[in-house]
Amino acid sequence: RQQEVCSSIIRLTMASAGLGACIVLALNPAFVRIWVGKSYFGGIVLNALLAAEIITGSLTHALCTVVSVQGHRLSIGVATLAQGSLYVILALVLTKRFSLEGLLAADLMSPLISTLPISLWLLRTAHGMEIRRLAAGLLRLMGMRVAPCMAAAGAYGYWRAPDAGL
Repeated sequence: RQQEVCSSIIRLTMASAGLGACIVLALNPAFVRIWVGKSYFGGIVLNALLAAEIITGSLTHALCTVVSVQGHRLSIGVATLAQGSLYVILALVLTKRFSLEGLLAADLMSPLISTLPISLWLLRTAHGMEIRRLAAGLLRLMGMRVAPCMAAAGAYGYWRAPDAGL
């Protein structure tokens, strides 16, 4: 039962993250151009990285929340500190080379290297959760439901961006 609840929480978080990513992909190009002007829109690549950040950040949040509620607050706290330290280092290196894209790339990479593996390991070892089953469910959700919506939203955002109209 506990594994089902944890899996449901993670899937619900990821479905919500997909919705947020779709909104960013579809509306952010026009919104930024209307709100602050065309010259301040960072481009489609930056927009796609921002949408990916929503997905990665939500997955990190969901896994860390589930693991910490189950009694591993200290481990997750240490992993979060490692993630923050890694983020600062990666941001300094990648921003010099890739500007704003490097900053978002650092934010995408740091949880993938630190917090996510530790969270998954704790779910598997401490709680017996089948990570393959969780991953399969998430891949089905993201692949069959979220990815097509994100592709359509991204196409709409790309198509509408030059007009800056919602």
